[in-house]
Amino acid sequence: MLQKYPAIHDCNIIGVYQTTGNALVIKDIPEQLSPIMAKLEEVKQALDKALQYLKTCDDYTTTKAKMSFIKIVNAHKDEDDVSNKQIALHLIDQGYGQLFPRIWNGLCGFLEKEKWKDNGYKNLRYMLGGYHTYGKCCPELAAELGKNGSIPLLFAGLGKLEIYFDDEEELHVFITRILFFSISQCSRNRKIYQDANAFAICKKYLKSKNRVVSFNSMLILAYVVDESESGILATSDGGIARLVELLQEAIKSSDHKCLGSTAREYLDCLNHLAMNDNNKLEIEKEGGIPAIVRMLQDEFDEEDHCVAAEAVWNLAFVESIRTSAQLQEAVPLLDKLRSSKNRNLQKTGSIAFWEINDNRPEDLPTRESTPQEHPPSYEETIKEPKRAASNASNVMISYQWDFKDIALKIRDDLVNNGYRVWMDLTHMSKTILKSTIKCFLTPIP
Repeated sequence: MLQKYPAIHDCNIIGVYQTTGNALVIKDIPEQLSPIMAKLEEVKQALDKALQYLKTCDDYTTTKAKMSFIKIVNAHKDEDDVSNKQIALHLIDQGYGQLFPRIWNGLCGFLEKEKWKDNGYKNLRYMLGGYHTYGKCCPELAAELGKNGSIPLLFAGLGKLEIYFDDEEELHVFITRILFFSISQCSRNRKIYQDANAFAICKKYLKSKNRVVSFNSMLILAYVVDESESGILATSDGGIARLVELLQEAIKSSDHKCLGSTAREYLDCLNHLAMNDNNKLEIEKEGGIPAIVRMLQDEFDEEDHCVAAEAVWNLAFVESIRTSAQLQEAVPLLDKLRSSKNRNLQKTGSIAFWEINDNRPEDLPTRESTPQEHPPSYEETIKEPKRAASNASNVMISYQWDFKDIALKIRDDLVNNGYRVWMDLTHMSKTILKSTIKCFLTPIP
């Protein structure tokens, strides 16, 4: 059943329709967008054929199965998050997430057989490559893997594959990476990780010879541990020092990445570990505060600013850190965020500003009452707009840049009336076409 979103006069709304699944159906597409959307439909049709074969296949070690896995991986386009997100959602709608246990068990069933030596290893690598590729851009896939029992299979698989390969193999990199995305993008999976003995398993792989496997394990643990375990993790294995080092390296790079993860991901992990006060002091000791303050500067985007402001709020719960000269350098940057037009950023920046100045409004959580709680993350608030009901209609606003202020007023009126509004505020994309498409996938409050 398609539901057309309401039109708004004088705001040039493109016709957008919602299906009962995850995908969006876009009608009345501007002429300049048609070739891009047509190409995306071609990709989806090719993926449907690959998935149809995998759904009915009874031997995943064949060459035909390998070509299907490769087709899924190759549909991903580097630096095109918009198309990748759409492809991932389409894959989920077609049962890609539900297929994981079937394919995994099918391939691992050949571990001790001759077929594994021929195609089994390669096919498992391609299969894991696909789930890794789309897992990093699609929280819905992380949720699906949590629901269908895939996560315990992956944890068990780490040990099972170790019998045949050492932990320097690419398979271990893919598995730990999928496990990281599945917990970082879906907090509901935390209980599943704990039941799968994630703490003990990942703690073991902290000593992996493969640096990427080791760091992936640390990232997973940052999301899994409770307050007492986070203290043990940081002090016994140098976890804080490692994460601060990765954060610093990522900040220095031109794309703000290190070992495949972004500075924001590393800082988000530090935020989780910082629920323990000793870890807050460890972050300061290891030199993490200058990196956090730098992420509040203009060279980083709004999502980075939100995570960095949360980190400042977190660390300021320890008085010696709050009054330190290093953290006080964040004050003017946080003050600037308080006037941001992004309401999530404005709220998080204001909370951190008040906390660091020890000048909290009455309704702001105190250090004594909620020492381990965090303000809403950028992702949480952006996925669950406070004013919109869970079944609220969505509206995408396309507008001429000169009339941004008028469009914002319209946006605010819609939000106040219970709509979720999608709108491009920054023109951060490389081209006007890419920026226009990105509007469909970038929700703001």
